[in-house]
Formats: sequence, structure tokens, C-alpha cells
Amino acid sequence: MQFKAIYEQYLNYCLKRLKAGSYLDRQTIFKQFILPYFEHFEIENITRQQLKDWQECLEKYSYKYKSKIRGFLYNFLKFAESEYGIPNGLKNVQPFVKDKYKLKRKANVYSDKEFLRLMTKIEDLEDRTIFNMLYLCQLRKGELCGLTWNDWLLDKKCVDINKTFSRINNYGDLENLEKLKGKVINFYVTGKVVYILNLPKSPNSIRQVVLPTSTYKLLSELYNVKSKAKGFAPTDFIFGKHKTFLKYTTLANRFEKYRKSARLKKIRIHDLRHSGVSYLINTYNNEQAKNSLHLAYIIAERIGDNVEQVLNTYGHLLNNEQQTLIDKINI
Repeated sequence: MQFKAIYEQYLNYCLKRLKAGSYLDRQTIFKQFILPYFEHFEIENITRQQLKDWQECLEKYSYKYKSKIRGFLYNFLKFAESEYGIPNGLKNVQPFVKDKYKLKRKANVYSDKEFLRLMTKIEDLEDRTIFNMLYLCQLRKGELCGLTWNDWLLDKKCVDINKTFSRINNYGDLENLEKLKGKVINFYVTGKVVYILNLPKSPNSIRQVVLPTSTYKLLSELYNVKSKAKGFAPTDFIFGKHKTFLKYTTLANRFEKYRKSARLKKIRIHDLRHSGVSYLINTYNNEQAKNSLHLAYIIAERIGDNVEQVLNTYGHLLNNEQQTLIDKINI
């Protein structure tokens, strides 16, 4: 059977089982890396050597990215095997090997002094609120861009994180996007990019984040300005021009402008979240949270991760309680 014919069936299979962002991401990877090589092949005629040659073309990419691409093809061939009994030839091709000696990338972070230096360069009220929330509320950029005014819970002085944006490049055609209706809250097309507004990826990410005093004041000031605009509605996005949302590229450009002005090292937008968590860990002195595991639980609840993820990412910053434990059991 022809590769492309089974691929169309596989897309329908994925559409029923995957979230919208994952579906479009898989489709994009296939169009960029897999279909150009295999679409005219009969699947049963693909040889081990052809699969090895294809895999070698991916060597220039990072281990994580090329393994993801290989995994998508593997799952497709597994589908073909289960539906039509065509052997999955990729089983006989050795997967990529991770370089165990390569140092894991450490997240670059800003200290509290560096963050304050950044803020001194920001005069625009909306931008001050944006970067304050990214750092002090430890929000993901998709969560921040997805906030609407009715997510601001005034009585609790917190924001309700119940949706998030994801961005897909080179998404394909509008016909495929139409298939996603009913699976997403909404989607927005800008050129070859689609922004998908949907529920957060995991139940842990649905949460209420208590606002620090400075954040609450900034958000109040911003509301007083934006609520006076003609046609204002509680369902409007907090950040962005009237009735539109803040795009990732706009956010990145603003950050780069302020970072350069403050003469700070280059970090990712997501590293502001890491910076905020590092600040929490380094300043938290509640007697009830001296135990590292308890502190990890509090942080996980606030940032929408699980405890294991927090320990893996920030464990080196948490107090080492091992000696205290040994002191207690020495007899």
C-alpha cells in the first residue's frame, strides 16, 4: 500500500486521539521531514537501508528533536502494522544514542536584582504588568497570553489559569484546521502560523495563582485604563490590542528591547518563569516549609507542575535535608 494513502488514515486516527496542538505538530513534522522522503513509496517495499539513510539525514538536529521525528514515523509504521499487518521496519534500525557526556543545559535565570533592573527600563503599563506576572507569578507565556479579564478573581486576589495558547508554525491548510472545531476553544491564523487557545495540557496546570501586591496593583491600574475602551467586555484578553491577544513574537520583541536596554544577559521568555521560581526558593523562610519535599509541593501547586518535575528542575536549589535526617537516626 502507498505510504501517503495510509498516512491520510493515520491522520484521522490521530485526530480522534490527540489534542489539537499535538495533532497539528505531528502533521507539520510529517510534511517537513517524512512525507518528502517516503510519500511515493509502497510501505511494504521500504528497506532497512532506506530507513537508515533517512535517519542519517536527521543527525544535524538535537537528540531530543530528531528522536521526536523518528518517534512519529515509528508510531505511523506501528499503525500500518496493526491495521494491515505490514512489518514495522524501523524496529530493526537502531535509534539515536544520547551523548551521556554532553552537559545538560542549565536554565539561565535572572536574580531579583537583575529583574528589578529590567523593570526600571519598562515604562509602559501593560508591559510592566506582563513582565511582573511572568516573573512573580511564574506563568508560562501561553497561560499569560490566554488570560481574559474574567479570569481575574478580585475577591481572591488571584488569576484563574484555565486555558493556554500554543503556537504551531507551517501548520498546513485551513481544511485541516476546520477539523479541529469542537476540540479547541478557538484558533487564530496569522500567515503560516496558527495560535490555538485550548485547555491546559495537564490537570495540574489548571490552578488559581495568588497575586503579589505589586502585581495586583499593576493589574488594577491596567483594568482602569482598558475597561474605559469602547466595546470593552470581561471576555477580552488582558494583554494585547483591543479584542486581540498578545502574540509570542510581539512578546519576544518587547522583552529583547528591554533586556538590551538593561544590559542583561540573553535568556528565553520561559526562563523568566525559572527565575521566579528560583527567587521563591531562595527567599522562602516559612518554618512549616523547611523540608524540601514540602516546599517542592507548594511550588508545584503554584506553577502548575507536579512535585517530581519541580525536584528535577529545581532540586539543586532546595535545602539539603539529608544530614538533618541522618542526625535524627544516628543511635
